[in-house]
Amino acid sequence: MESNYPNLDEMDIEEFEECIDKNRRKRSRTPMQIKKISPRAIEIDDLEKRLDLAKRQAEEAQRDDCTVLVVKLHIKADEYDVYRFFSTAGVGKVRDVKVIRDTKTGKSKGVAYVEFYTPDSVLKSMTLSGQMINGQVISVQPSQAEKNRAAAATRLAKTAEQQLSTPKVGPNKIFIASLKDELSYIGVRELRQLFSPFGEIDNVKVNKGIGYVQYRNCKDANEAVTKMDGMKIKNKRIKVGMADTKTN
Repeated sequence: MESNYPNLDEMDIEEFEECIDKNRRKRSRTPMQIKKISPRAIEIDDLEKRLDLAKRQAEEAQRDDCTVLVVKLHIKADEYDVYRFFSTAGVGKVRDVKVIRDTKTGKSKGVAYVEFYTPDSVLKSMTLSGQMINGQVISVQPSQAEKNRAAAATRLAKTAEQQLSTPKVGPNKIFIASLKDELSYIGVRELRQLFSPFGEIDNVKVNKGIGYVQYRNCKDANEAVTKMDGMKIKNKRIKVGMADTKTN
């Protein structure tokens, strides 16, 4: 079978240099093949991220329900002191203890979080208020998990309301800068391949190293800017942003 590679042993220096130069010219004439990302792949990726986020939030919520807040703690009491007190109090198995400290000095603020393995340990631990750790009376309180979740739900509802009230009509034209030198081969066809996964495109132009892509609606244009700005092509980052509809 004939090899596609030259026999370097039979070449002199001039032939070798000519072969290298020929390969360089060939590569420079060959445009980079841009892998098209399907809208379905982007949708699945976004869905997986949302599922992972929901799973983490559910796990955090479950751990919050098993956590109490200890206040009026002696400033010399550390994690081991708190762990030993609750572990020997017969209220349940302790999973984790965190003493809140000043970020600059490292000194305790007299507050600690105690996490148990089961929610029923939280109710039992409430009966320990009034007892002492390191000679100082403590108070055991709920961790405010429900209050924090309610506040988070309010923020999410407000954000959703703002998104729904945002007009669907808006800027739908984006620019792609830095299409020079190594990226000068990128034209209308390549830009359409790169940016069509984000939505329906009405028009594509390239002028003096800057590309312009006009989408059917503003939501797709915003998504393209968010996901493509700073993307590397041939080790060179491209700049993507919203274009002035009055220009070009």
